[in-house]
Amino acid sequence: MAQIKFGKISLQGLALPPAGKRLTVYDTKVPKLALRVTPAGTKTFYVVKRAGTEMAWVKLGAFPEMTVEKAQAEAERILGEFASGANPAEARRTFKAEPTLTKFFTEYGTRHGEKTGGVARHAAAIPGLPAKAAWRPEADEHHADDDCPCAFRA
Repeated sequence: MAQIKFGKISLQGLALPPAGKRLTVYDTKVPKLALRVTPAGTKTFYVVKRAGTEMAWVKLGAFPEMTVEKAQAEAERILGEFASGANPAEARRTFKAEPTLTKFFTEYGTRHGEKTGGVARHAAAIPGLPAKAAWRPEADEHHADDDCPCAFRA
C-alpha cells in the first residue's frame, strides 16, 4: 500500500502500472483517499472504506478534471457520512438501480399498449398536431357513427 502526499505534480509523475494491473496510491493527508491508475493512464480518485464485511469504493472523479483539493474535501464529506452510519456506496448503487424515465415509459407501453381514446381519437382534426403514421381501426370506425358527440368530425 503506497502512500504519498497528493499534489498535482506528484500525481502527474506517477509511473503507469504494467498491462493488466492497476496501481492504487493513498494520500497521507486523507488516509482513505485513493488514486487508482490504469495502464492506459486513467487516474481516478476513490474513497476506500470498510462498510461492514466488505470494502466500499466510492468514485469521486478523474484526475486532473477533479483537483487534489476538491478530491480531499469530497473525501472528508463522504467519510463523514460513513461516520454517521450511512453507506454512500450503497446509496449510489440503489439510486443507479432505479429505472430511468425511458425504461419506465417503455415498460408502461409494453404493459398497457397504445391508447386510442381521448385526443388520440381526434388528433387528425386538430390543427398543428402532427399526423400519426398509422391509425388504429377503432379510431376510424368512431367517426363512421352518426351519433358521435365530438366536435371534430371530418
